[in-house]
Amino acid sequence: MSGLTNAMARWGFDLSRLGFYLRTAVACCLAVFIAWMLGLEHPQWSGMTVWVASQSTRGHLIEKGLFRVAGTIIGALVGMALVALANGQVLILVAGLAMWSAVCVGIGNVQRGFVSYGTILAGYSAAMVALLGSPHPESIIALGADRMLTVLTGVAVALLAGWFFARRSSEDLLADSLRQLSGRLLRHVASRLRGSSGSSTTDEHTLLAEVAMVEESLDMQGAGSWRSKRSIHAFRALLSSHVSVLLWLKATQELKANDDLALRLEQAAQTLETGGAFRVVRDALSPPDDSPEQLLMQIRPLIERLAALLPDGRQVQDDSPTTSRRAHLVVLHRDWVGARHALLRAGGAMLLIGVFWWWTGWNEAAYMLLGTSVMITLFSTFDNPARTMHAVIAGQVMGVAGALACRWLAWPLASSEAQLLIMMVPFILLGAFVISHRRTMASGFDYNMVMLLLLQPAYPLADNLRLSLATAVAVLCAPLFAFVAYRLVYPTDARRRMQTLMHMMVQELQNLAGASNASKRRNIWRARLYHRLMRLVAWGTRNGYPNVPAIEGGVAVLTLGNAIFLAREMLERPSSTQRLRRRLRALLKRISRLSHNPERVVPALRRTAAVLLPQAPNEAILFERASQQLADNLPFFQQK
Repeated sequence: MSGLTNAMARWGFDLSRLGFYLRTAVACCLAVFIAWMLGLEHPQWSGMTVWVASQSTRGHLIEKGLFRVAGTIIGALVGMALVALANGQVLILVAGLAMWSAVCVGIGNVQRGFVSYGTILAGYSAAMVALLGSPHPESIIALGADRMLTVLTGVAVALLAGWFFARRSSEDLLADSLRQLSGRLLRHVASRLRGSSGSSTTDEHTLLAEVAMVEESLDMQGAGSWRSKRSIHAFRALLSSHVSVLLWLKATQELKANDDLALRLEQAAQTLETGGAFRVVRDALSPPDDSPEQLLMQIRPLIERLAALLPDGRQVQDDSPTTSRRAHLVVLHRDWVGARHALLRAGGAMLLIGVFWWWTGWNEAAYMLLGTSVMITLFSTFDNPARTMHAVIAGQVMGVAGALACRWLAWPLASSEAQLLIMMVPFILLGAFVISHRRTMASGFDYNMVMLLLLQPAYPLADNLRLSLATAVAVLCAPLFAFVAYRLVYPTDARRRMQTLMHMMVQELQNLAGASNASKRRNIWRARLYHRLMRLVAWGTRNGYPNVPAIEGGVAVLTLGNAIFLAREMLERPSSTQRLRRRLRALLKRISRLSHNPERVVPALRRTAAVLLPQAPNEAILFERASQQLADNLPFFQQK
C-alpha cells in the first residue's frame, strides 16, 4: 500500500486532499441515489450540494450547510415568484433575475464568511429554478420544491458523511497563537525601551503583517458555534490593540530608555509564550512609578484585552464586563465601493445575455444565463476574479467533456434509470482525482459541478447529440462572458481593491475635516482605521505586494486624523485666539479636499504648527509630525 501511495505522490497527487475528496465523491454518489429513491426529479443536484457543503472542520460543515439550505430556499421561492410574474415573457423574467441577482451580490460583498455565501447563493438559486422552469411554468412549484428537497438531501448526506471525519475547530490553537504574537510584541517594545533601533522598523512591519493575516482568518474561526462567534469579537479587539501599539511605535521616533519596564515586558512575554497564568503577566506589568505615561496608555488596552481574553491562560471569558462590545469597540471595514461595482456588473451582464436570449430565441441561452449568474456573482468577492476565470474555464471544459462522455458513451448501454445512476459513479469518483492533482486542483471543483449539472438521469433517453452540444457550448460561454465582464466592467484585482481601500481611508479623513461633530466619531473612526489597515496589509501580503507604503500611509492617516480632532477641539476652546481659529479653519478646509491636492495640505499643517509653537509647543509637534508624514506619503493620498 505504501508503494501505491508513494507512486501517487510522485505522479502529482496531494494524498491528504485525495482522501478527503474520495470520501466526498462517495457521499456525492450516495446523495444522488438517495434523492433518486425519494423520487426527486433532479437527483444530481443533491450530489452538487455534497461537493459544495463538504468541509474539513465540523463548524464549517454545519454553518455552510445551514446557509446553503437558507439561500436555496429563499432563492427558489423568488425564482418561482418570478416565473409566475413573467407569465412566459422572457424580458420580464430576465429583468427580475438581473435585479434580484444584483441585489444579492451587492449585499453579499459587504458581508463576511458563510453569510456572504448564503446571500449570493440566494441570487443564483433563483436563476436556476426560474431558467430551468421557464419552459414549463405550469410545473414551476414542483421544480422549486425539487430544488429545495435535493439541496436538503445533499446537506444531510454531507453532514452525516463528514461528521465523523471532520475535525473540531480549535479555539485554543487560535488563543495560543495570539499569546505568542502578544509575547513577540511585548519583546519588541522592550527592545525599543533598551535603545535597540537597528531592525525596529522591519520588526514592526513583520508583526503588523502577522496581525493582519491572523485577523483575516477570523472570519471562518467562529463558524458553527455561537460561543466561538462571541469569542471572535474579543480576538478582533485584541488584534486592534496590537495595531494601536505598533502604529504608535512607528509614529514615535525614540522611546526613553527604561530598563526596569523593559525587564517587566520581557517577563510578561516569557509568561505568555510558555502558557503561564495570566496573573503573572498582570503582576509583571503593574506600572512602576517612573513608567513612561504615553507608553502605558498604549500598552494598557492590550493588557486589559489579554486579561479579558485569557483570564485563566486559555479560555475566553464570555461573561466578563470587559469583553462587552462597548468596552472593546470593533468596527469592521465594509467594501461599499466594491459592492456597488459588483451589483452593477452582475445586473448589467445578466441583462445583456437576457436580451440576447430574447432577440435570438436561442433556447440554450438560458444555460448561458444560468452559468453567468453563478460566475458573475460567486467569484465577485475574490481578489482577482478575472484570473480565477482561467481555472474555472479549464474546469468547465473538463466537466463538459465528462458529461458528454457519460451521456453518449456510457448511458446508451443502460436499460433502466438505475443503471444510468450506476454509470455516473465512475465519472463522479474521477472528480476526486481531478481536484486532488496539483495541476488540476484549481479546476477540479468546476469539473464536478458542471458534469453533474449537465447529467439528467431520466430514462428513456430523449436528447439528441446536436442539442447536447448546443447546451455544452452555452455552458462554456458563461465563464468566457464572465471573464470579459470582470476585465472590462469595473475591473478588479488585489491592487485595485487596495487602492479603493486607501481612497476610502482618505475620504473618511476629508469627511472628518468637514464635520463639526467629528470629535464624537473619534473612537469609531480609529477602530475602523485599524481594521482597514489590517485588511490592506493582508491583501498586500497574500498577493506579494510591498506592505511598506501601505503601513507608512496608515501611520500618516492616523496622525493626520489626530491632527483633525485636535484642530476641532482647539476651535471650541475659549482661549484660542482669532488668528489661531482662522488658521485652523483654513487647515480643515484644505484637508476636506485632501485627495485632490495633498501637497497643499503640507504647508497648511506647517503654518498651523508655527502659529501654535509659541503658546502650545507640545500640540504644535503633532501638526509638524503630520505634515512630515503626509509629505513622505503623498502617493497614498492622491486620488487616481
